Amino acid sequence: APDGIAVPFPVEEPTVARTNLEQLQPADPTIAVERHLIEGDAASEILKFAEDKKVDLIVMGTHGSTGLTRLLVGSVAESVLRKAPCPVLTVPVPAVAAGEPPTAALARASGRPGR
Repeated sequence: APDGIAVPFPVEEPTVARTNLEQLQPADPTIAVERHLIEGDAASEILKFAEDKKVDLIVMGTHGSTGLTRLLVGSVAESVLRKAPCPVLTVPVPAVAAGEPPTAALARASGRPGR
């Protein structure tokens, strides 16, 4: 990892990740949304995608990691903020309960029913 020691994280199956990604919907249905599922080092892939697609804005969640975790793993958001070719908007992400799909936590945060 460019900003820390590479630590393996549990990997979500691509089909589960794609299903979760497709379930995320904007609160306003008139907002155009594109979904992309890319594997690799998160910060590097986000930055490469932003360059390749000439994106206007990167919006990403932050978990608020501090201390040893941040030192060992690094912060994807921090790396993207420092190196992005466009503005970056970071949004705090609610904690996901054990066994809960990520879409449920996002639905809770937005005040919308989970799917």
